[in-house]
Amino acid sequence: GTFNDAASAIEWGLNLVFWVDIIVNFNLAFYRNNEVMVYDRYDIFIHYVSGMFWVDLVGVFPFETVALMLAGDLGNSNKEALLFSLLRLIRFVRLHRMKKLSDVLQYNARVSLVWFTLIRNFASVLCSTHLAACSMYFLARYNDFDENTWLGPAVENMSGLERYVTALYWAIVTFCTVGYGDFAPANSAEMIVGIFFMLLNIVVAAWIIGSITLLVVKGDEKTGEYRDNLETLHQYSEMHSFDKHLTDSLKAQLRLEHHNREIADEQVLKNFPSAVRRKVLRTLYLKPLVKTQLMKGVRQQFVDAFLASCKVEIFNPGEVIVDRGSILSDLFLLVGGLAEVCSPDFGAATGAADDDTSSVERRGSEYDVDEHLNHRQLEAGDFIGEIGFFTESPQVDSVACLTVCKTLTISQSAYKLLAQDHPSSVGKILKNLFEKVSDMQLNIPKPLSVLRAGSTFDMEQGYGSLSAHAVPDIYEEIERRKDALTAI
Repeated sequence: GTFNDAASAIEWGLNLVFWVDIIVNFNLAFYRNNEVMVYDRYDIFIHYVSGMFWVDLVGVFPFETVALMLAGDLGNSNKEALLFSLLRLIRFVRLHRMKKLSDVLQYNARVSLVWFTLIRNFASVLCSTHLAACSMYFLARYNDFDENTWLGPAVENMSGLERYVTALYWAIVTFCTVGYGDFAPANSAEMIVGIFFMLLNIVVAAWIIGSITLLVVKGDEKTGEYRDNLETLHQYSEMHSFDKHLTDSLKAQLRLEHHNREIADEQVLKNFPSAVRRKVLRTLYLKPLVKTQLMKGVRQQFVDAFLASCKVEIFNPGEVIVDRGSILSDLFLLVGGLAEVCSPDFGAATGAADDDTSSVERRGSEYDVDEHLNHRQLEAGDFIGEIGFFTESPQVDSVACLTVCKTLTISQSAYKLLAQDHPSSVGKILKNLFEKVSDMQLNIPKPLSVLRAGSTFDMEQGYGSLSAHAVPDIYEEIERRKDALTAI
């Protein structure tokens, strides 16, 4: 009941801060229905007065001082004045602001969830133990610190800070269920307060343990899923006798997929409406897509539909995206990283074809295409396998990743659905592709007997090894593709 010490000055200073905050709230804009920002002062006044104003007012109103003045006990320290000090507990309604701050920080990606959880839990424990310490000290003080109180006469030699530390020590020891026994309730009132405090501890401790366990389990689940998939892959590799190179490649791809799964486009954008997804996809991939020769002159609606139909795939360095001789059912657009195209060196192939057959026989009756390859790089904005995709012919080149590559991939079935809805844009794409095939004919030497490596699959060598006598002339292949495009 006294208001002439340093603690009282701090208390009144804090009250002044909350009074200023109330004034600020009368001038603070707000969101209506979480959609529209309201700046009109009258609407702000009505919104605040009809809501949290009364809670804030209760938190700062000096109920204790008013009660002491009405009872004529202002400045006294008797038991009646001490009972009026319980009215200070009403100020705990101010904690609703901490709840709002907690909600904001919880969904702020710049704040570490681990540190936020630990600090929030520590603040909750401190608040609970502080309340218990003050309650037990109040009971001892109300009984004049006699021998029937938990503090007893020893409190007479303690300063105010030492008394608070002693009370907080008892509360924390009780909360942690240590129970040293140096301080214990000594009367029925103190026992009742201790019972309520220990029951409250059960709820608070369970909440704290649950929130921390949730963080640990979430991390363990992600790690456990990766380890389970890795173990399954290992068993699968052993069952099918994969060589070490292939097994390591699969493990690297699995690790890449695991680390990028949560930030994949499909995973992030699945919670947003189609208009927002379309806007984000334009921002990410429109620039590399429209600069390609294949997409020259197409409509914006087709570009949006094309992006929406694609899926994002990520490849490790050294991974082969397409093999020579394979029939592609997917079209790839490189949007990140560097890839390398390995195509037959037609000049070297011509020289080999002009040699006598004995030179071919010295190679095992097959022309080794891998020794005569041209290499060129692909970067973001280049299509991969577009000719084979549209003409359904074997792939001429082999494309491998030099760095981690990110591609937009669309399947034949998805593209056919687009073709039905956007016939004019598809016609422009085929026209652009036809021009590209014509350019290829001008750049390739005529006397060539080998065109596409791997169009005839060899069970021993796989794609990439081809009998010289089984390869058609390159001009026959180009004409066939032009005819296919014309038919399309």
